[in-house]
Amino acid sequence: MRISTQQIYRQSIGNMMEQQIQLTKTQQQVATGKRFQNASEDPVAAQQSLAMQRSLDRLAQYDKQSVLVDGRLREEENAVTSSVQVLQRVRELVVGANNGTQSNDSRAATAAEIREQVKSLMQLANSQDGNGHYLFGGYQDDTAPYSFDDASQAVQTNTHAGQRLVSIGPGRQVADGDTGAAVFQQVPANATDVAAGQIDLFTALSQIATALETPRSGGLEPVVPPTVPADPTEPYNLSDSTTTVDGLNKVLAKSLVVLDRGLDHLSDVRTSIGVRLNQIDQQSETNASSSLQLSALKADNEDIDIAEAYSRLSLQISGLQAAQKAYVQVQGLSLFNYL
Repeated sequence: MRISTQQIYRQSIGNMMEQQIQLTKTQQQVATGKRFQNASEDPVAAQQSLAMQRSLDRLAQYDKQSVLVDGRLREEENAVTSSVQVLQRVRELVVGANNGTQSNDSRAATAAEIREQVKSLMQLANSQDGNGHYLFGGYQDDTAPYSFDDASQAVQTNTHAGQRLVSIGPGRQVADGDTGAAVFQQVPANATDVAAGQIDLFTALSQIATALETPRSGGLEPVVPPTVPADPTEPYNLSDSTTTVDGLNKVLAKSLVVLDRGLDHLSDVRTSIGVRLNQIDQQSETNASSSLQLSALKADNEDIDIAEAYSRLSLQISGLQAAQKAYVQVQGLSLFNYL
């Protein structure tokens, strides 16, 4: 078969162009560290990498949400801890007021401090996170759940229902807080009997203060040590229509029980917060492990073997240089050189 000089030239140039394309591709792989730059180069691997990247993005979003929820819960835990301190102080005041040496004036002074403790408890119930959202605001966390009415000296409740659930992992959600009602106004009157009703701590503390403010006859008479009401399901209504020391004694007896119920309830709330914080920590570890595995699989799927790529690049450069030299030599051939 006869091969023309022009055909030899075309084949040589075509071979060099193909080698140049392969060399450029290898150079891009070495520069980027990736096996392919476009999905068309390896559609299957590109689709797999895309799916894994989406999974990694979801895990990253879960981590961001976990950090936010963790921060809110820790701030709520601090608020609840401070609320426990408020109730403990009120309990100390109630015990101190239950003394035969107390006068109407001294009890009124104790009531004034309890009024201030009510305001402190309300401020804790209106605690905000770093973004200005109310921790106990429920779905309406842009509105303060409580306000204080100076005229009635009572805490007013605003709407704050709902508990927001936040996804922290595949198929796993956690509440990012508790409503003010659940923490401060729905204290079980009896831990084992739901029928006993619920205690509103704001109302209870205000009633204690009112009872202590009421002038009592026989103010210097000994007060009988308070005892737990015989009927545990008795409604814990701390209002008192009497003006006697005996009436005050009954209020103080119930008050200590109510405060103990409140302290137990806040302890349960802190436990619930701690459980959720542990869940976030566990899920964060799971997310980190999954992210590490996916990142490794994605790298195996799209990253090059850098040693192999450098070796291939060296061979392709040598091959292209050899082809170029051969082309130059062939181009110089002519029958006139042999005449």
